[in-house]
Amino acid sequence: MKLHFSFWIGLSLLCTITLAPYFILGEGGYIRIHDTLEGELVWLKVLSDNGTLYSISNHTIIPSIFEGMPRNWMPSGFTFIANICHLFGIFKGYIIANIFFRIIGFVSFFVFLKYTLKIVLPDRDISILSFIYSTMGFFPVFGLSVMGVPLLAIAVFDLYSYRKNLL
Repeated sequence: MKLHFSFWIGLSLLCTITLAPYFILGEGGYIRIHDTLEGELVWLKVLSDNGTLYSISNHTIIPSIFEGMPRNWMPSGFTFIANICHLFGIFKGYIIANIFFRIIGFVSFFVFLKYTLKIVLPDRDISILSFIYSTMGFFPVFGLSVMGVPLLAIAVFDLYSYRKNLL
């Protein structure tokens, strides 16, 4: 698939707009904390500080929570966001994961629109729609749950067309 110039303009604009506040404000930049502050970022920090992020033992105890909470009560440390936050710190890891998932959202929505609307819209309009889709709000801690929906739709369409060809 040949990518149009507007695809690269949209992708670079997305990266510039979403990264600009963090370059300008540093750690004073805004991150969404509605459900994240009390949950996912806290367990990432606690597990990383205690050195139990990658522990899979049932007998590992985290002493700083409830006077000794078992490690298997908390989510796995083998996720993308956990590894990125462990490598770069909580704030930088959150921002890197945010940008990574937005790029995946932009590319996947672009491919989805190219796949479904082959002749109807020009590449310029598809890039604008992909940019709008990838700038919507989501929680990066939950991975590709929102930005991966176009990829899932493409997979379902492929499975359907494969099944239709078999029958």
